[in-house]
Amino acid sequence: WLTDGTIVLSCDGAARFRVHAGLLARHSEIFRNLLSDATVPSSNAFVEGCPVVDLTDSLEDCRNML
Repeated sequence: WLTDGTIVLSCDGAARFRVHAGLLARHSEIFRNLLSDATVPSSNAFVEGCPVVDLTDSLEDCRNML
């Protein structure tokens, strides 16, 4: 959990990771495309002012990716 992160990833409907959207976009074409939209696909939820992006990946997969 990065206190200065700009986006929250919700993995497997439970675990949440607050990260920097720019870093994800820089290092991942998938995130670059996902985050380039005017609106980020989400549950319309916000955590501490950051949009939440729901991922279907398992908690283990999210940890490995991050």
